[in-house]
Amino acid sequence: MPDIRQFNPMQSRGWKMYEWIVFVLAVSLVLYLIFAGADFGAGILEMFSNREERNSVEALTYQAIGPVWEANHIWLILVIVILFNCFPEVYSLISTYLHIPIMLMLIGIVFRGTAFAFRHYDAIKDRSQRIYARTFAAASFLTPLFLGTVAGATILGRITLNPGSFPEGFLWPWLNMFSISVGLLTVAICAFLAATFLIGESSDTPALQEKFIRQSAISLGITVLMGAVVFAAGEWQGISLLTMFLAQPLSLFGIGFATAGLLLYWHLLLNQHWQAIRLVAAAQAGLILLSWLIAQYPVAIQLHNASPITFHGSQAPEQVLTVIGYTLIFGVLMIFPALIYLIKTFKFREE
Repeated sequence: MPDIRQFNPMQSRGWKMYEWIVFVLAVSLVLYLIFAGADFGAGILEMFSNREERNSVEALTYQAIGPVWEANHIWLILVIVILFNCFPEVYSLISTYLHIPIMLMLIGIVFRGTAFAFRHYDAIKDRSQRIYARTFAAASFLTPLFLGTVAGATILGRITLNPGSFPEGFLWPWLNMFSISVGLLTVAICAFLAATFLIGESSDTPALQEKFIRQSAISLGITVLMGAVVFAAGEWQGISLLTMFLAQPLSLFGIGFATAGLLLYWHLLLNQHWQAIRLVAAAQAGLILLSWLIAQYPVAIQLHNASPITFHGSQAPEQVLTVIGYTLIFGVLMIFPALIYLIKTFKFREE
């Protein structure tokens, strides 16, 4: 296998636009994990609520994510648009060989959104509410599970071009211990984010707030445990994540800060700094994903029977990158102020 880590994108003509697009792609993934992940996590937490608490939790969930939940998927749409236009080979391989988990993820997004809307706006409150609630919770769990599974499959190196059988081509690349463990880690991160964000939302209900404090501590412990499982599963299946992280100082730096943030998180939790603790939790989740992306860069997909697919090697013609790059600059200037205003309006309003 060629040493792809010696590749320097700055040697490429038009490298500034190329790197700008990759940067926006990475930021979009991080923001999707933080914002949509917290929304998914709210549904996951509902799965672990007893019958007496369920109505209160459902009401609080709607209050917390109702005003902003539809805006969160803009980051996933942005990722898809960037891959489709700027890195068509990456998009083609992922959508072909990983189409099963992607399809299940998209089904989860549709069912989750539908159940969330019907549960709140259905004019008749009957037994169907139970179906909506269970669908919402199950889809909230399965969607990040398959999202993480796809991420794990892109770096494991079991995608086989021109496979000899259906399982070899479309099942074994993602249906394995490593990819599933990455999916479960993603689920744990989502639950951790949701529990942390909901602590502040439930300040008027001490009993409910205590529940979310407890769930945040439990989900944080599960996240740390699943992180160790991912590293162990990688070693078991032939991919040394530890070596990848050690080879990239920035990745090691990011993981170090995310780990050190555990102490700050507990300090803020014990001293009831609810706004600050949200920022720390979001930063921890973002640093974990960014460290992963940096450690993997410039590889987009590891293949079983061919050289890895890199972002640079699969990029679209320079004219396309130029158009998309300037479009992204314009889009960022529109999206971020609107997002900040949306969050400020609904999440930082005065009592």
